[in-house]
Order: sequence, then C-alpha cells, then structure tokens
Amino acid sequence: MADDLKIWPRLKRLMEYISADPAIREAAVKGDEESVFRLVGKDALSAADLKEAISGILAYQYPNQRKTDMTENRFFDLLCAHDREIINRIKERYDDCTFRDPGMDRFNHSLYARTRVETPLLRSRPFIRYYPVMFELSEGCSVHCFFCALDAGRLQKNFLFTPQNEELFRGVLEVTRELIGDMASSAACYLSTEPLDNPDYEKFLLRFKEIFGYYPQTTTAAAERDPKRMRGFMEQLGKEEMEHHALRFSVRSLQQFRQIMDLYTPEELEDVELLFNHMESDTRFSDSGRVRMLPDHVREKLFLMNYSIVCLAGLCVNFASGTLRWIEPEVPCDEYPLGYRILEETSFQTVEEYRQEAERLLRAYTAPGLDHDRPLFFTKGVSPDFEGNMVILQSAGSVLRVTGNQIFQDSIRLLSEKKHTFRELCGEMGLSTFSSGELKKKLTPLYEKGYIRC
Repeated sequence: MADDLKIWPRLKRLMEYISADPAIREAAVKGDEESVFRLVGKDALSAADLKEAISGILAYQYPNQRKTDMTENRFFDLLCAHDREIINRIKERYDDCTFRDPGMDRFNHSLYARTRVETPLLRSRPFIRYYPVMFELSEGCSVHCFFCALDAGRLQKNFLFTPQNEELFRGVLEVTRELIGDMASSAACYLSTEPLDNPDYEKFLLRFKEIFGYYPQTTTAAAERDPKRMRGFMEQLGKEEMEHHALRFSVRSLQQFRQIMDLYTPEELEDVELLFNHMESDTRFSDSGRVRMLPDHVREKLFLMNYSIVCLAGLCVNFASGTLRWIEPEVPCDEYPLGYRILEETSFQTVEEYRQEAERLLRAYTAPGLDHDRPLFFTKGVSPDFEGNMVILQSAGSVLRVTGNQIFQDSIRLLSEKKHTFRELCGEMGLSTFSSGELKKKLTPLYEKGYIRC
C-alpha cells in the first residue's frame, strides 16, 4: 500500500503523457521504453518499472486493443483500483442526498433515463448524472478555447465579493437548498465560464462550503495562468476534498500541457484530473459549440457526434448578469448546436425575487409525471413499431417491448405523428375519464424510462 502511494503520482503522470503527447504515445505503443523514458524525463518511473507500467496503461486506456493478460500487472490493478475508489467516494458523498421536491426527483430520474436512450455511450457511464443547479460568478469567459462546446462569449464582468454581493450569494444558495433539497450540494460554480476569471472565486467557494458542507467541483482551462494562486487554491481545498475530485484541469493545447507538466510536480497533481481537449490527444469530445465550425473530416474523426457535455438539468444562476435560466441537455444538432436548450430565462436582483422565480420555474418544468398541459413527444432517435398487441420502441442499441390495447397503440401512433399534450391526446381519441386514467398508467413508464418526454 505504501509503495502504491509513492508510485501513483508518477504512474498517473506517465498515463497523462501517453494520452496527451502523440510522440510519447507512439513510442509506448511500439514498446520503445527507452524513448518514453527520455521524452518523459525527470517525471518518469524507474527504468525497471517502465515496461510493465506502459503495458498496464495501454491495457487500461485502450481495453479493446488489449493483447495480454493483465492479472499479474500491478500497475493495471492500481489504475483500476483508483478509478473504483474515486467513484465510490463520490457515491458515498451524494448517494444519501435527496430532492426535497418529488417533481424534481422524478424529472431528474426521467432525464437520466432519456439521455441513455439518446446516447448509447452514456449507458456504459452510469456515474454521469446531472446537476439540478449551477451557479456562475462571471459573465463570459476570457480563455476562448477552440473546442468550447458551449461557445462561451467574451468575458464581460465578474461578480465581486462585496458585502452586498456576499449577502445575495449566501441568500440565493440557502433558498436553493430549501427549494431543491440537499441534492443542491452537488452544484458547481461555473458552466460557460472560466472559474478563475473571477478574482474572488475562492472567497465565494468558502461560503458555498459553509452552506452545503463541501466545496463544489472546479474545472479550469487556465491552470498555467497563475501557479501561485493555483497552489493556494489547492491548499484551501485540502487533501480530503481533492480526493473527492474537487479539481480538474482542462488542457487546450499540447504546449499548455507541457507548461503544466513543468509548473507542477506529479505529487501536486496526484488528485487533479487532466481533461485533454487538444487536437493531438487521444480524447474525443462533444460535437457541439465551436467544434461545429471545424471541417467535417476533422469533426468526424476527433469528436463524438451524438453526445452533449452539458451536465445541468435545471436552474442556471448567473450572479454577474442577474439571470436565471432553466436548461436541459439535448443531443447536439442544428436546432441545439450547444447541446442544450433554454426553456426559459428570467432575472432577479434580490433574494426574494430569486425565490419567486426559482419556485415558478420548478413548478413549470418538473411536474411529477405526465403534465396535462405540456406537449408529449418521442425522445430523439426513438421509432415505434407494432406487432399484434405489442408496441416496439427502438432507439440506438435499445429496444423496449410493451403490450397494450388499441387505445394505447393509437396514442403511440398519434405521438409519432406530432406532439400532443396528454389532454389533447385524450380529447382527440374521445376518451372517458376512466380510459384517460388507464392510458396515463401505460404512458407513465415510457416517460420514466426516457422513451417519451414532455
């Protein structure tokens, strides 16, 4: 165990070099340990460990290309164990969190199911869930990454830590916890912003921790901008929070990656996840935002064509602009090029105004079950078929078979033609109160499993 703790920072760094740097990745795949050792330099594992470590990393990173048995590879075991440990820590923290409002709880579960129906990739990633709320402390972003899936605008202003702003921030977070429940503690303080653009970001996070008990997770694309500030921030977070995935670095270019490697030791970054977004890396990300402006042959090769990075389903609170939006993730397309849709946007200046608007949005968009006055429609990619008394709903790699009477089958046909509210559906078919209730019982599981939505 003690040896694993000593080895982990350098094993992690070697894996990062292989993922981020094509020259090192090529040497690793060829089994050229001497070149890997030379290119990684001072951060490399010992020459004696390098061959086994490279083998374990390649098997871990590219399981479909695994050629040898990994049962005796301690580095492969260490990587897998670390993954399990991170997931378990996050689960332990949030598994006991609940939504205060049953509508929000049902909405969140249905959306989780719906995104798995739309995006097969997510079926293998059950740990990816959706924040019910996110807070932004800036308007716009100074970094302007070429791959920005949210196409963030230029930095306009920051919400600074004044006595008045601190009071508003604290009040909004307390109201949010009251309305949503302790699940609001899973929130982050950025979305289409760079957290460290705000010079008072760390001060606001202290208030967040006072209210929710934890620091929110932070992802920065500017890790190299101010190493002294970054080290102070890591010290503020502390070891326990860092081990709970509290900090991630988004890597914009190979040059920036090398800067980060030079600025920070393996030990300093042993609990920091590096997200490789540069063209030379082996990572693929969402085909949304600015990526859609790249040539088609580059997009198809490097980016996932059916995947949204948006991890918010609920309230987006921007303190700098005083706006409140209801946002839901969508498969990126011409209609939703950023991978999300804004159902409504409003504004607030005081805690009481925020309460009124947040309550209204929650009522409007998280009705428990099928709302009689919101249009129902099939989730993107779902197509119905009929076989006797069986309705077959198919999506990419997923099939749901449901038996039903003629009324149920007719409702499915009508929904496949165009959107209907539940009330319209029942009216068009001339259903009695009893038959409407029976139809609702049949359609509700399709909503809960993500095949239809409203």
